[in-house]
Amino acid sequence: SGTLDWKTGQIALNSGALTGVGTSGFTPNNTDGVAGLQNSTRYFEVNLRAAGTISMTDTTATIDRLNVRGAQSGLNIKSGSSLTTMISSYVDAGFVRVDGVFAPSQLNVLGGVVSGNGSIVTKTGVLVASGTLTPGAVGGVGTLRISGGAGFGGTGVLGIDVASPTSADRLIIVTGNLVLGGGLAVNFLDNYVPDFGTSWTIATSEKGSISGSFAMVAANLP
Repeated sequence: SGTLDWKTGQIALNSGALTGVGTSGFTPNNTDGVAGLQNSTRYFEVNLRAAGTISMTDTTATIDRLNVRGAQSGLNIKSGSSLTTMISSYVDAGFVRVDGVFAPSQLNVLGGVVSGNGSIVTKTGVLVASGTLTPGAVGGVGTLRISGGAGFGGTGVLGIDVASPTSADRLIIVTGNLVLGGGLAVNFLDNYVPDFGTSWTIATSEKGSISGSFAMVAANLP
């Protein structure tokens, strides 16, 4: 028991379980290891390139860096879960949905979609240079909180869903400043057409300032 037998090209496990990178249910999580135990120190950089969604459920983990690079790749940080990255993380394509807590040192959105009803807690902010950041689910109203500030530029887009005169997405900057640039894309849900003069608060900065303006504004109004 506890040994691995090699039989006809397969590993037969008599007892115990395989663990580690590449095995089912494995969660990357940095560790300083155990003194005197060889190869017990582990630090992870996670790259998502293949099609599919990874979900974190009731999980807390710390890694070095997250890179989402596949057009069909996604990470879902569910409510009750938390992912911390020690250095800057990148979303180049695909998506990251944050309904729990995502705590990168800095988050750089260079493509894809970042969404959710949770909290993004950074040291140096969220930079949306391309791609889209949208509170709530895509196509649904919600609130996303960011600590450390946020800035939009280049072809970066703030996506806002609006459902009624009293229901719209909201981006809350808990700490730091909000710098506007790039574009604003407004999606009116369920064929809702607002009356002239209707307004919504779609972004606030609780302790900092809001500066700049959107270079482009688009909406799906008829």
